[in-house]
Amino acid sequence: MDRRPTPPPDPRRHRVATLATLILALVAATTQAEMYRYQDASGAWHFTDRPPAGSKFQTVPGAYARNSAPDQDLAARLGARFQPHSPIESATLAVVAIEHELGSGSGFFISADGYLLTNRHVVRPTEVAQWQQAEAAIDKEGTTLTALSAELASHEQQLAELQSRLARAQTLLDAAPDVERARAQANYDRVEERYKQERRQINEAQGALRKRERDY
Repeated sequence: MDRRPTPPPDPRRHRVATLATLILALVAATTQAEMYRYQDASGAWHFTDRPPAGSKFQTVPGAYARNSAPDQDLAARLGARFQPHSPIESATLAVVAIEHELGSGSGFFISADGYLLTNRHVVRPTEVAQWQQAEAAIDKEGTTLTALSAELASHEQQLAELQSRLARAQTLLDAAPDVERARAQANYDRVEERYKQERRQINEAQGALRKRERDY
């Protein structure tokens, strides 16, 4: 008979098994509690199964508050598809990566019909510093666009005035006697050159504005 002492259990294996059991129990659990929503002082909506005392909350209708068991067991479906061979592999079935247009992060299933628990920044990216910095940059760019638009409007007003002056100079040139024609021509050329300069500035301002608008 083998009398060698039995090795003590590995605490790490116990912790992994406990973790796997806990997560799979969460996955297999059926959502029984009602879901509620309420607004805070700033008007933002919050969803919870335990509304704070004194808040004016509403019961969330539909699938979010159902009390019946789900049609399919997500834990069983995941197990059948990936066929885990260890407690660690079983535990990873509950973990997911979440990606959408405004944020990303990790999470894990907490109900058999697919409810996820994730980080706050994943579902409320506007509260993350990076998002706030991006919003500040957008606001700054919007201010720049407003300034460029005002500058373009000023150039267009000056161009309209120069166009009127050019028309008057043309009238004086056409009506000028021979002795005054040289002076009238010089005046016309001077106004025309300023008109051309203003037109070039407008073209440049319009190009810059269109580019900034596309970037914005």
